[in-house]
Amino acid sequence: MAKAARPLSEQLQPGEEVPTIELRVLIPMTLGFFLITAIVLWASAVVAVDGVRHPDGRVEVTVEQRAFGLVAFHRVELADVVHALAVQKSGGQWSGSRTPVGAQLQLTLRDGSAWESSPVPRHIVGASPITMAEGIQALIDAAESGATAPTVSLRWIPWLMGALAVPFVLFSTLFAMVWVNIPRRRLSGGAA
Repeated sequence: MAKAARPLSEQLQPGEEVPTIELRVLIPMTLGFFLITAIVLWASAVVAVDGVRHPDGRVEVTVEQRAFGLVAFHRVELADVVHALAVQKSGGQWSGSRTPVGAQLQLTLRDGSAWESSPVPRHIVGASPITMAEGIQALIDAAESGATAPTVSLRWIPWLMGALAVPFVLFSTLFAMVWVNIPRRRLSGGAA
């Protein structure tokens, strides 16, 4: 029969301190988890594409990358978009899929310059670059024909990286909580 573990508070003698992790171990662990978390959050960012047709017929598109779909950390505003297309760079194959690996959203502005999204990862949820290009092009075509389709709003998220981000965020939060709870006398070398 297994012996039940007693709470730590019952195992300590009066006046004995709770065992803690050494700072020389905790600091690199915390910094490492924060760095890995930042990288995973960047890689798992939701890509949000919002298009607006103005009364004068111009189409303005805003592309944002958002951590967990909430906090925008990269934003591109493209005014006067005249053409939207999904392009395939070398290394990827269409293979009849609606979400081909390596596909990119390409937006052409009236001045002839073009903007391209980063290549789509293998596993996404939401609108692919193909669907985004079709939606934005429909908005452009509606502006030219006078139809009433004033906005388009589409998203994609790499679900595999998003799922990996959750435990890293939780562990980083745990490490941050440990830092908040370290007594000041431990950080100042014992002086209270």
